[in-house]
Amino acid sequence: MGTKESDAAQLAVEEARLLRDTLVESGWRIGADLEYEEIEGAGHNEAARAARFGQVLAYLFGKRQ
Repeated sequence: MGTKESDAAQLAVEEARLLRDTLVESGWRIGADLEYEEIEGAGHNEAARAARFGQVLAYLFGKRQ
């Protein structure tokens, strides 16, 4: 989640945190069942997504040795 996702970025970040916290309270485990990261200053655009897409793939499919 980038902190500059939109004009309403603060609301989007707060809602993402609420979802994360709700899932954790329901038994989900960060690092096992879900991953959450806030990237300060990252926007909602292709460059911002591309910069972190490798992390998404590594989480979903595991790191190859």
